[in-house]
This record gives sequence, structure tokens and C-alpha cells, in this order.
Amino acid sequence: MPIPLLERLILMTTEEGDIVLDPFIGTGTTAVAAKRLGRKYIGIEQDKQYTAIAQKNIAAAQQTKANGCFVSQYLGQIKTIRNKDFKMIFS
Repeated sequence: MPIPLLERLILMTTEEGDIVLDPFIGTGTTAVAAKRLGRKYIGIEQDKQYTAIAQKNIAAAQQTKANGCFVSQYLGQIKTIRNKDFKMIFS
């Protein structure tokens, strides 16, 4: 699943510091999205190759903020923000 789509879902359903669970983490896209948005994450994976890929992807992820608010960015542009953060970001 694309990271911007997961970020949109995470922004709609969680608050900063909440925990996101992915019982089939695969390459870690859910955990990457959660980390970028200041959420904690738990991932479960059996395959050691996927675990290694997920760890690498998660380590490379950086938080994405605009004016102190977590946002979803794609190709350098803000794609998703929470309604309650709109004024803080664009003031």
C-alpha cells in the first residue's frame, strides 16, 4: 500500500503518540508512515528477509512536519493534514 495512503488513514484515526499495529508488517510501510507522523508502531513479521527490509525502511524514515504539525507529504508537497491543524499550518 502506498505510504501517502497509509499516512492519510493514520492522520484520520490517531493522535500523536498513539500506537499503530500492523500484524503483517512486510516491508514496513505502515511503520514508516506511523514514524513519519509521530506515532508509535508495532509490527509482526515471520520472514527474516522482510524483517531486515522493514528495519532498513523504518530507520530511514524521518518525521514530516509543517509549522509543528504532522502532515503527509508526497513529492515535496503537503497532501494530507488534519482539519484541526489547518490554521496552524497555513497561518
